Amino acid sequence: MVNEFRGHVDVCAFSCRTGIMGSSESHELSLMPLIDLVSWFLDVHMYNEFPKPIEFDIESIKHDISSMAKRSYGLFRWVVHDDLLDLLNERT
Repeated sequence: MVNEFRGHVDVCAFSCRTGIMGSSESHELSLMPLIDLVSWFLDVHMYNEFPKPIEFDIESIKHDISSMAKRSYGLFRWVVHDDLLDLLNERT
């Protein structure tokens, strides 16, 4: 079972996939190896699309990337609460 939603925030567009995978499945083999457990996944992508080329400006790029990273982490923390992080830390 996989759910996907897409949207826009003030700094970029995003897509988010989440779901339950059966044993020995992966939502994206190049990023996540197969494991022998039923598991839940969260896959977040923040991005900008440009209909035509833009001027290369490293400071602007750094600002945009930082803003997207903060939004991505904000979404992650909205979905994943401290109780889950504590449980995962106990298992490692």
